[in-house]
Amino acid sequence: MIRRLIVVISILAGTATLLAVVGALEFAAVRVAAIQMPLLRAAARLATLVLGVGLLVGATYFSTHLVVRLYRQKAEPPGS
Repeated sequence: MIRRLIVVISILAGTATLLAVVGALEFAAVRVAAIQMPLLRAAARLATLVLGVGLLVGATYFSTHLVVRLYRQKAEPPGS
């Protein structure tokens, strides 16, 4: 029972993290589109791209790392 609850919580945590990142990126994209100066807008788009890749990779790492830590079997000591 506890194991199933942990599964559901880890899936929900990963999904919530990824949805929060996508929402933040969407907000940033809308703000960048409103910039009037072309050079500043280009720099902001590049920054949004770099930030987006970093955030999405980080959120994916967090989700997979959480699941791995939850399901990792404790190693038997040698000679047991």
